[in-house]
Amino acid sequence: MRALLTALPLAILLLANGLSAAQGDSSLSWRGVWEWSMPKRTPEDMARIADTCDRLGFNVLMTSPPQTLSRRLLQECHQRGIKLYRSTVFTGGDKDWRQVLLPEEQARFERPRPETFQQGGEPFTADELFSGHLPCFSNPRVREHFAKMVADHARGEVDGLAFDMVGYVNYRRCHCDLCNEDFAARHLADPGLTQDAWAEQVLVDFINEMAAVARETRPDIELSIHIYPYFAPNPYYGHRLDIDYVGETVAWFFRPHWPLEKVHRLVEDVVGKQGTAFSRQKAAPFIGFYADPHRDFRSSTRVRREIEAILAGGASAIQFAELGNLARKPAVAAAVPAALNPRGPLTD
Repeated sequence: MRALLTALPLAILLLANGLSAAQGDSSLSWRGVWEWSMPKRTPEDMARIADTCDRLGFNVLMTSPPQTLSRRLLQECHQRGIKLYRSTVFTGGDKDWRQVLLPEEQARFERPRPETFQQGGEPFTADELFSGHLPCFSNPRVREHFAKMVADHARGEVDGLAFDMVGYVNYRRCHCDLCNEDFAARHLADPGLTQDAWAEQVLVDFINEMAAVARETRPDIELSIHIYPYFAPNPYYGHRLDIDYVGETVAWFFRPHWPLEKVHRLVEDVVGKQGTAFSRQKAAPFIGFYADPHRDFRSSTRVRREIEAILAGGASAIQFAELGNLARKPAVAAAVPAALNPRGPLTD
């Protein structure tokens, strides 16, 4: 039997392992993982994080270490062939900068969240809102504040920056006076401009402006982003961003889990549009995983198949979250590196 299998064509061997021929030819050269739940208090913690990242098959770690341990984490990562990206989150700032909701949205914002709440992912119901406050990204003071933050992070002991949290509390737009005035002025100049197109442009302009600040500060900096929270009019606008590796969600953290057919379709869509506006830009389809059985837990087989969908879609990059949650499920932690390397054996 072993001799017979050895004689089979490569394509049949791949199918015997649950893979397509296209997957066997694919290579995820950029394998990024977010980390936010592991202890980060000691040098030993830094080594443990880097070890876990390496053991699970990732070569880019996106996290925010304590300033006093940043150099140590960078050293631990480089010893294992891992790049370190600083998590760069666009939240906080002056309360006067917060996005403004319509009165009926504000009333919903203050109500308890249902169990199906998706926390910034694709909403389960149309009336869902994000649970936290976000700044107005068309506000010049906000742009100035975050430009300084990005420049400071780019000067740090990191290989790259990982952007996150650029979106709207209501998943559509901000209704502050500045935004209302800006849309009115642009609509006057271009009567065909819709509120949705304007709101998307605000996000795109802000992200690309922050990317330009990072590269002006340090020309060799690498940049990634997870597009989050959800933007209802057009959730998948990542191809418009001047970012090296764009994470767009193809499998979200929480129940109800998306059908695999949807995962395949989304991967094909985001990979198909990569590099159309900026040649350097690569799609890095994003998978979210939590270890809590009540809220999310997915089996190792299901997670493996999500990775296989990304490989089958021709992606050269992948973005995952979250490292600590993956590590807390031994079967999943074993399946992930095997699936990231389809030429090796798969483990359920």
